[in-house]
Amino acid sequence: MLTYTDSVKMIVLVDNYAATPSQVLAEWGLSIYVQVRSEGRTYNILYDTGQTGIVVNNAERLGVDLSKISHIVISHGHYDHTGGLLSVLERTGRDVHVIAHPEIFSKKLVIRGTLRYIGAPFTKRDLEDKCNLVLTRDLVQVCPGTYFSGEVLRYGYPEYTPDMYVARDDGRLIRDSMPDDAALIINVRDKGLVIVTGCGHSGILNILEYATSVTGIRKVYAIVGGLHQEKETPERVRELCEMLRKRDIKLIMPLHCTGIRALHVFLSEIPDRTIIGGAGSIIEI
Repeated sequence: MLTYTDSVKMIVLVDNYAATPSQVLAEWGLSIYVQVRSEGRTYNILYDTGQTGIVVNNAERLGVDLSKISHIVISHGHYDHTGGLLSVLERTGRDVHVIAHPEIFSKKLVIRGTLRYIGAPFTKRDLEDKCNLVLTRDLVQVCPGTYFSGEVLRYGYPEYTPDMYVARDDGRLIRDSMPDDAALIINVRDKGLVIVTGCGHSGILNILEYATSVTGIRKVYAIVGGLHQEKETPERVRELCEMLRKRDIKLIMPLHCTGIRALHVFLSEIPDRTIIGGAGSIIEI
């Protein structure tokens, strides 16, 4: 049975840009601290870990105690979302649960002029003695009202996996459809769903359709995270804004790979729903 959370507080620990003068650092990547309150209890979750260990510096600057985190959710296996994980695990200790899709350990590559490795900077074995590693393709409850999406079904909306490949152990190089692209779905009492995305490689509209389908809740209140619009045309971004407007989503904080040009379109098309974010930004719902 689907559960609720009473409230959620999110602090952006890592983003491409800093949004506060609190001596936080910026880098190409994403990490969001998610604090969920349900029935008098508080649950502390970290969604992604940025590209390097600056997530630790920024957490300290922003008053986030990483040792209190019980769960770390990895959105997908790219370096800019996994690179700070080992540094974070030094602060959390062995009892923390790391939840991810099994494909985060794939040998991920991008071909854009040259071939480049963009996968996680560690192996499965590197993690197994440092945390409770939970690998699943399925929807799973992280804490009351908060769910790891597992594999996002695709409904024909745009996806964002250009030039991405996986090197298999048999020597084959195949296109990476990013089955490991996973969202955090939070069901906030009296509000609706809050969707947190890493890069949204599977497409934010596919993610929304999937989240509402698996939960049975049609109301999506907020979207926070990367939307992978940086290379989209203004026309395509405007089309996306119109679809989000029609869904009556109240709050959208585009981060990371959304891109500056796309953010400008969001602010032009749906200014009443768009919030400029960055490292240090705080949202409470």
